[in-house]
Formats: sequence, structure tokens, C-alpha cells
Amino acid sequence: MRSDRALQILVYCDAGITIVSMAVNRALSEFLPAPLPGFPEQEAAAHRAAGDLALTGLWIAVNAATLLGRIGLLNLWRPARAIYLWTWVAALLLLPLESAWVFSPVG
Repeated sequence: MRSDRALQILVYCDAGITIVSMAVNRALSEFLPAPLPGFPEQEAAAHRAAGDLALTGLWIAVNAATLLGRIGLLNLWRPARAIYLWTWVAALLLLPLESAWVFSPVG
């Protein structure tokens, strides 16, 4: 198998796993233990500070750059490798700044 074909398959699988993970989490969220199903609604209703809005803006930028990196990888655009790598680094740096997350057992 040619390496450019393998790269395409890997990018499609990465995007597919992301989408399936979000769908499974949404579908199985009703099976969470008693105190947890209401937690996301409480988080959504809470007052947002300027730091929360800045963090949301950074996440939007990281997601847009990830999409750009994936499209660039599919088109064999050389800078896409660096963009994709740095979006992963940025995401890993932003994760500790997030509040608590509630995921379904599978998602």
C-alpha cells in the first residue's frame, strides 16, 4: 500500500472515531449514575466568566486548526503535519484548564 493512501485512511479513521465517540456519548448519557445526568445542565446554566469565554475561544481555534490540519493531510499539504501536531499539543495544554467532564461509560 502506498504511504499517501495509508495517510488518507488514518485521517479518515481519526475523524470517524471522533464522530462515533461523540455520538456514543450522546446516546448513552441516559445510563449515567443518579447524580451525574444533571451535571452538564448545571454547568451550562452557571455564570460564565471572561476566562471561560477565552477558553471557549481557544477551543474553537484548536478545533478549526485541527480541521485545517486534517484537510491539509488529505491533500498532502506539507505544513499540515506541523499544524496537526501543534493542535494536539494545544489540546493537551488546554485540557487541565477545563472544568469536570461527564462521559458515558463507553464514550
